[in-house]
Amino acid sequence: MILNPLAVVSAGFWFSFIAVAALLLCLDLSRRDGDEASTGSRIIHRYIRPQLIVFVALTLPLIFWTQQLPLLSPLINVFAIPLVALFVVPLCLLAL
Repeated sequence: MILNPLAVVSAGFWFSFIAVAALLLCLDLSRRDGDEASTGSRIIHRYIRPQLIVFVALTLPLIFWTQQLPLLSPLINVFAIPLVALFVVPLCLLAL
């Protein structure tokens, strides 16, 4: 905010806040990943459910600001987010 005070009016700034707020609101702290849950159920709750939550939360803002709705984004993000988190960010920090 100090370097770029006008970042507050950009769409990407608000998209990130909406995504984080949606994840925090839909987070189920009482649920435990125990042995009673099947493997498929654990995969859905761990990896796919957050992507769907963010997709649904950002549907209206995306349509409002960009007049587009990328339907493949949840599927692509399931692969892209771990790739960036595990490889790209550490390599960038190492290069820094």
